[in-house]
Amino acid sequence: MENNEDRVKNTYKKICLYDKIMDLPWWAKLAGNVVWGFHTIGFIEKLLSDIPDDFDGELLDIPAGSSNFTLEKYKKLKNCTISSVDYSSEMLEISKRKFEKENLMQIKFYEESVYALPFKDSHFDYILTMNGFHVFAEKKAAFEELYRVLQTGE
Repeated sequence: MENNEDRVKNTYKKICLYDKIMDLPWWAKLAGNVVWGFHTIGFIEKLLSDIPDDFDGELLDIPAGSSNFTLEKYKKLKNCTISSVDYSSEMLEISKRKFEKENLMQIKFYEESVYALPFKDSHFDYILTMNGFHVFAEKKAAFEELYRVLQTGE
């Protein structure tokens, strides 16, 4: 029987068209207004503005998807190491092509489950998770694993 993660992974194999559509700024605005009831692009820009352009630590982006919304921000993060994690190899491949085209080499790609991340405890200074937490079937387990790899400031 297919578990939720596999169902999500297999769905993205079929609907990579979604990300191609979301690459169109006018469509992303329309979809955000209709589906979510607010301008999602503005919200995403505000969210990403919280990461300083001169940030020089370790950032985890999970689920990274195809980087439609993060590419422009990541171009500015020249001193930061970014770990781009997704359960979908197709999404990561799309993302990887975009970053290679922009010659962004500070980004590493990992096809992994949010429930068993291959990073040591307290590894990341910053975790970005947007447009995807809803697909994690076990929210508490996902949150606990993300908390494990996040520096707590102690």
